[in-house]
Amino acid sequence: LDLRLDHRAPLWRLGKLERLFALFQEAEELARGLGDPRRLDKIYAFLVQYYWAMGEYQRAIEYGESCLTAAESFNDLTLRVTGNLYLGHAYHSCSNYPKAVEYLGRNVELLEGENAFERFGLSGLPYVVSCSWTVDSLAELGEFDRGLEYALRGTRVAETAGHPYSLAAIRTA
Repeated sequence: LDLRLDHRAPLWRLGKLERLFALFQEAEELARGLGDPRRLDKIYAFLVQYYWAMGEYQRAIEYGESCLTAAESFNDLTLRVTGNLYLGHAYHSCSNYPKAVEYLGRNVELLEGENAFERFGLSGLPYVVSCSWTVDSLAELGEFDRGLEYALRGTRVAETAGHPYSLAAIRTA
């Protein structure tokens, strides 16, 4: 099960989404068989990202809501962070910018402080990536001053961390 989940990042970066989806399905079956709700919910968090990338935003939102429900029941910060981030992506992509700001802004507030420098198993710093997508969403809403605040917050953390992926994310916002 863990080996299948460990293939997520390399397959994602290689654009092998169909293979990735097949691994998620296998992992889901194994997690169900083991009665392992924590791993099952981790798989669902990955499926939020997958469905977002495939343009199936409503499915991404459904999995994202389930992910956040699980995060609350387990008091799991990583699930909460990934759920908020991917829900923000999905809402932004279907032009629901207020909802995108809501979920991405939750991440920024949740991760303020030392957690701003944690990756939570993701490629970029979720704090910075959340700031970047919040900036884009606020720009769509015409809230430029508020967007600038998020841009400055994200830039501060990305520069302090010296994390190239995160620097690129915030500089393209």
